[in-house]
Order: sequence, then structure tokens, then C-alpha cells
Amino acid sequence: MNSLGLLRALATKNNDKNLAAENARIAAEEEKLATETAEREKAEAEEEEKMRNANKKITADKEKKATRKAKNLLRKLAVKALEMTEEGGHEFKWKGGIEEMEEEVEFLLKKIELGEIIGLCEALGNVEEKLDLSALKTLRGCYADVKSGAESAFLKAEKVKTEKRNEAAQKVLLGKLAKTPEPWSKPELAALVKAVKKYPAGGANRWEVIAQFINTLLCLPEPRSKDDCIKQYESVKESSGKPPATVKASEAEANNKMQVEEKKEEAKVEETKEEVPDETGWTATQTKDLQEALTVFNKEMEKQARWQKIGEFVVGKTKQECAAKYKEIRANIKAGGSGAVIAVEDKPHSPKVLKGKKGKKK
Repeated sequence: MNSLGLLRALATKNNDKNLAAENARIAAEEEKLATETAEREKAEAEEEEKMRNANKKITADKEKKATRKAKNLLRKLAVKALEMTEEGGHEFKWKGGIEEMEEEVEFLLKKIELGEIIGLCEALGNVEEKLDLSALKTLRGCYADVKSGAESAFLKAEKVKTEKRNEAAQKVLLGKLAKTPEPWSKPELAALVKAVKKYPAGGANRWEVIAQFINTLLCLPEPRSKDDCIKQYESVKESSGKPPATVKASEAEANNKMQVEEKKEEAKVEETKEEVPDETGWTATQTKDLQEALTVFNKEMEKQARWQKIGEFVVGKTKQECAAKYKEIRANIKAGGSGAVIAVEDKPHSPKVLKGKKGKKK
């Protein structure tokens, strides 16, 4: 084999080797993602089951209390009805007195459900002072039907009403849950920033990919959907205070706000690194961040708002300290010193904006 053939063979071998390594890497990433997804789904299922059991217990406790309250109310109304019927003649008077009344009421309370008990209380007027004796026909008719095993039209109607009320309450609850998602945490906002940068506009299924990136990165118990991500991104753009003059300006302001959030998250990592401040009290990272902030928040912004944003961007420094540092660097450059190169300004800000702390003036 000549030298050219040998080179070709080596190139083919290397390509095959690189391709195999790349395929192995992709397979490992896919396996890791599948494992993380399965673990997350299992944790979500366990959490949902836990919440479901907790809700069942809460609902059961509430129903017990409500049932006890409704039973006591029906007993009080029956006693009041007994007193009123004994005072004057009434076609549905309990001939056997209090023993007969208690027997009928207690029998009913053991056989019927909460909604039906509430329905009987409502028919009787719900309060002793407004007792409707004409409803005794309904009460005693229900007892006779249940005792004989016949279907009570009144109790059946009350059961249907209760079911409809429960369905309506469930729909309202589901609607509220759908309209009130959990607020975004700082780690989620930082992940959204990274994802938006990592997957720029124009990519296929961009927002599905962004949502998957956030959910996989943070292993969220309640995964964010693509609609959640879009709404959050839009809300950041809309929360800039004054309405932007153009869509481009709105997007720039949104990116600025998101960069501030990202910078705050990155600062947590940077805090673990020990940096020695210079004689002015500034670290190299803070000086670099100041230079970056001056580029991100350009002069088109309102001056006070701009320096406020710059102060938020540079971790550990206020807007006054940032303005004073900028003024110091410009003065150093004009005097022929090396200083930090800040090429984003063509003229200094007014003294009012750049005024720093007294101790910072040179």
C-alpha cells in the first residue's frame, strides 16, 4: 500500500473512531436523560399520590364535621316542631310524643347522606325561629319511604342537587388551579435565561426544547410547559415599567432584566472564589461586570434607571459606587493611565448622575 492509501486508511479509521465515540456520547446522554425523566416522573407520581391522600383526609374530616353539624340541626328543628305541634292540632303531629319523633329522626339520620340531611333542614326553614311546619309532611314522608324501602322523590332530588353542586365546585377549583400556576423561582428564571440564549429564535420546536431544558436541569416537581415558558418570557418583557417605543426596544429591556437575574445566580458561584480587591475596593470580576453592564444598559435608557440597572448587575456594588468607578476610570484614561478600557461611552455623564460616595472622589 502506497503512502496515499495509508493516509486514507488512517483517516477512515480515525473518522470511524470519532463517529463511534460521538454515538456513544449521544447514547449516554439519552440514557441519562431517560433515567432523569423516569426518576422525575416517579417523584411526581409519588407527590401527587401524597397530595391526593392528604386531600382525601382533609375532605373526609370536613365532611364529618359538616355531617355532625347538619344532624344536630335536624334534631333541633324536629324538637321545635314537636313542641309547636303539641301546642295546637296538626295533621302530622307525632302521636307517640318525643320517643316516636326521636325514633323517626335517628332512623333517617342513619340511612341518608349529608346532602339529603341538608335538604331536609332547608325544607324545614334551617332555623328554629323560622320553622316551616308544612315541611313535616316531607320529613315524615321521607321516613315512611326509607322505612318501607320505597324510593323517596324528595331525597332523590336532593341527591341530584348535591351531585351537581359538587361537580360545579370541582370545576371552579380546577379553573382556579389552571389560572394560578406557581410563581417562577430564581433558579427557574436563570434556567429560562440560559435556555433562551442556548436555543435562539428560528429553531425547530424552540419553546418545547426550552421547557424540556428547564425541567431536566432543575428536576422540577411540577414541570413547566412551553406555554408557561412563553408567558413568563412575555411577562418579563411587559414588566419594564414604561411601554417600549418599539418591539425591538421591548425585547432588549426583557433581555436586560433576564441578564440581571442570570448575573445574580452566577454570583453565587463566583462567591466561592476568593478575589482580592484592589486599593479602591473593586475586584477584577466587579470591574469586568461594570464594563459589561455599560454595554448591556446603553445610553438610550433614562439615566437614573440606567445606573439603577447597572448597580443591580454588578454584584456587591451600588449604583453610586458604579457611577463613581466609571468616572474614576475615565479620568484615569484621560490622564494617560492604562485603566480599564470602556469603549461604550463617547462623553461623560452629567455630575448629577455620576455623583458617587464622598469617599470615592479622587
